[in-house]
Amino acid sequence: MTLTQNQALNTVLFLYKVVLKNPLGIVTEVTHAQRTQHIPMVFTQDGVHLILQHLSGTHLLVASLLHDSGLQLLEAFHLRVKDGDFENQITQIFLYSLVLPS
Repeated sequence: MTLTQNQALNTVLFLYKVVLKNPLGIVTEVTHAQRTQHIPMVFTQDGVHLILQHLSGTHLLVASLLHDSGLQLLEAFHLRVKDGDFENQITQIFLYSLVLPS
């Protein structure tokens, strides 16, 4: 939301300064929107184990991978069966290029 407000303000200032060639001067009554600070949530080990106890199947597998290996969510979702060496308990991570639809 703050980025949209700041972009709108900068658009109006650009309109007056460049397009209309009538700069508004120093705008003191309008302030830029401030981003809120987000504090990351960190679970204790007991909290993580409590959450994992309530999961099963695929959800447990993905949550365990995220916790134990430090994978990011999309990395865990892109894993394939052939990425795992189940006899040696090894998971090979390959960097796939992700192309998002536009």
